[in-house]
Amino acid sequence: MVTPAYGGPEPWQIKEEGEPVKVKEENDDDDQFELKQEAEEPFKGSTDLAKPFSCERCGKSFRQKQHLTVHLKTHAGERPYSCDLCNKSFVQRATLTRHLEVHADEKPYSCTFCAKSFQQSLNLTHHLKTHTGEKTYSCDLCNKSFKDLSNLACHRRTHTGEKPYSCQLCEKSFRHSQTLTSHLRTHTGEKPYSCDLCDKSYRYSSNLASHRKTHLGEKPYSCEVCNKSFRKSHDLTRHGRTHTGEKPYSCDMCDKSFRDLSNLASHRRTHTGEKPYPCNMCEKSFRDSSNLASHKRTHRNQRQYPCKLCEETFMRSGELTRLFCFKHNLIMYAIFDYLKPLNIKNSSLLDN
Repeated sequence: MVTPAYGGPEPWQIKEEGEPVKVKEENDDDDQFELKQEAEEPFKGSTDLAKPFSCERCGKSFRQKQHLTVHLKTHAGERPYSCDLCNKSFVQRATLTRHLEVHADEKPYSCTFCAKSFQQSLNLTHHLKTHTGEKTYSCDLCNKSFKDLSNLACHRRTHTGEKPYSCQLCEKSFRHSQTLTSHLRTHTGEKPYSCDLCDKSYRYSSNLASHRKTHLGEKPYSCEVCNKSFRKSHDLTRHGRTHTGEKPYSCDMCDKSFRDLSNLASHRRTHTGEKPYPCNMCEKSFRDSSNLASHKRTHRNQRQYPCKLCEETFMRSGELTRLFCFKHNLIMYAIFDYLKPLNIKNSSLLDN
């Protein structure tokens, strides 16, 4: 592929949609050659310009090589530009510059339809579309339309099944870079969103917003059928299906359908045998978190058997269980309420 020496095609090089773009250049040996490139069909609402630099991971194309270089960092998870005022990092310096405006108090961009103000003009532009209902970008595979090009690009991956953003710590892949960023917090344990009314922190801003409503007692989403109210819009959506009977999530391994995605995920484990929720008090594992929570209640009423040589305690439901105290290298039998130590060379230890 030849790197063009210009930022974009000259006006005389722009052709109608669907026609090939032909560019003639001279190389160092003064040999003439012709570069032919079939113009990709653009998204609706975009301009058909030559984008010769393509990403092999996700298929995106760029007009300039440095733009492709920056884009490749999103796949590698590289974020070299860090904010000195918070813990966030960014792929591009320009994104960091825009982020720094978040720390300023000024919101110079005001909506003429409502009282909202924004720190960035781009956010105001997106917000205005909520008033006008404008959805400029349409999917050519279905009838959905979107307010901006990035949302359309993300949506198209639901048709192609493409998941170009991979976690380097496990085998999971994602359609969106933001989802990968959020997923990485499950490995790092990072919870950057803190409640200013209590000491709780969360991995996602949406979880913090929902939590704050527990302090305010706010339930802004009401069911028109039964008047129940909910803190989250998706809880209302899920509840609404109890009235309509809708079950939009179907299992691809049998003919069962479910009202919400979490129930489908739990059901699929009956096919795969996966049990990702282990009990930290015994060796059992479970298909979903609710079954694990129910199981852990059975441990609450169990008698605790203490080791006589240390302060560690053990819980076993059987009448006769072989226990191993790693701390003192003892093997014990728990018979009802009684622990009888075995293989103790120095029995005087028990008197200490």
